[in-house]
Amino acid sequence: MSQSTALAGSRSISSHPAIAPVVQAALAAGASLRVGCCTGADALVIQSALQAGGASQLRVFAQFAAGGQGWCSLSATLAVGAALHGGASVQFGAGGPLSLPLAARLVRRSQAVIAGAQALVLFAPGAGSLSVAALAAAAGAQVFAFGSLPAPVSAAGAWASSSLFGLPCWQWQPAQASLF
Repeated sequence: MSQSTALAGSRSISSHPAIAPVVQAALAAGASLRVGCCTGADALVIQSALQAGGASQLRVFAQFAAGGQGWCSLSATLAVGAALHGGASVQFGAGGPLSLPLAARLVRRSQAVIAGAQALVLFAPGAGSLSVAALAAAAGAQVFAFGSLPAPVSAAGAWASSSLFGLPCWQWQPAQASLF
């Protein structure tokens, strides 16, 4: 799995049993990991990657500036700082200029996270994560989710029971185009 894998999920989780095993398995398979800058799943992915010695395979996309300008209560500034000091690649300002509203910077940051990723892995996804999943699926990325059965990504497809690195999860199955 030497591919680019984006990881994301709920901002409100403080732990998730699948994050560390997925991160470790992806790193062992040679994947480069792409993640955002928020609390919850993003921070847990960063922490797991650093603990697994995977800083060189980790790319963090922060919607705030290197000096901290533009951060908000959703920002995992300590985790992003640890990633930077641990040797990970950190792209500050990934959401665009600070003159943009926070919501717009978060959307643009999420688009940067999934750009070029062959897979998106979600942990306890909510509405925001599923919006990003729709973009990733439309771009042809495989989308996996850990947790309860998520809401549909779009009207054109469905979640199917699957596994990733031997762990049970959900995989988005886009609807097949009709020949007639």
